[in-house]
Amino acid sequence: MSDQPSQEESLYEKLKSDIDNTKWELLSPHHERNAAFLISHDLELLAVGVAMARDESKYIKQWINEQKLTPPTEEQVAQWNEEDTEFKYLIIQPYVIFQVAHHEDVQ
Repeated sequence: MSDQPSQEESLYEKLKSDIDNTKWELLSPHHERNAAFLISHDLELLAVGVAMARDESKYIKQWINEQKLTPPTEEQVAQWNEEDTEFKYLIIQPYVIFQVAHHEDVQ
């Protein structure tokens, strides 16, 4: 048995460590190039990131169809700018996925 983490564990740990907090200003350029996707709060940001990194299109299509993975609307963007909203985000090249952060998520 090897003490080396599996490729799956390594991906999970790398993506987990890549999750960060930000304001809309950092996400805005990704939205402008149609590469930013809002994740509903009933999904885990990390789980969606792992599925995207592994190209698990079955799950991704399901989330899109259920509107749990969507580009933000202009109304949402305007509200976030006005309210100085905080987000948790994860970059999965070429995309950025994000969720509105709850107060306990913001460090």
